[in-house]
Amino acid sequence: MTEGNTKLCEEAAMRKTARGFTLVELLVTVAFFAIFSMISMPLFTSVYQGYRFDGAAQTVGSDLRYAQGLAVNKGGCYGLHFGSDPLVNRPNQYRIEKGGCNGLGWPAAADTMATNPNVITNWYNLPQDFPGVTITSLKDNASLTVNRVSFNSLGASVNPFVAISNPVTITLSNASGATRAIQVRATGSVQVP
Repeated sequence: MTEGNTKLCEEAAMRKTARGFTLVELLVTVAFFAIFSMISMPLFTSVYQGYRFDGAAQTVGSDLRYAQGLAVNKGGCYGLHFGSDPLVNRPNQYRIEKGGCNGLGWPAAADTMATNPNVITNWYNLPQDFPGVTITSLKDNASLTVNRVSFNSLGASVNPFVAISNPVTITLSNASGATRAIQVRATGSVQVP
């Protein structure tokens, strides 16, 4: 073999090893990733919605415990007033308030933190932070609708306006129809699923 033929063979070998992807190979790879994405997207969406739902339930549970802690530490009655109250008409919202355990001194729905020191937090819109999650119901053990969950200075669950049968259950729903029931027992124990 001559020196010129050797160079030609080496150049041909380099071209074979330095070649890129063919159009068919590239299209097959893109199609594979597209199919994989279409299959995994519903799973990802489901997991994401589950985390969002868990976060909403934990937020409501945390706010209930915060109100209970205020009642124990500062004395008096503190609680969550839910916007489902016909006098409030703020569905899926709630705020923390202070009032007398005898039903006196609770803020009016139109009161704000600036106008009444017994308004502890502004109205919190749950679906704003957790889209697709709603507060479906707020019922006591006898299935009577209640508008607030309050705690006395011992941390026990009380309702200064009506007699309730504990536990009180706050039901959350998500866009797929799943529900979570947060329970507040007579002792003040808050159970978040």
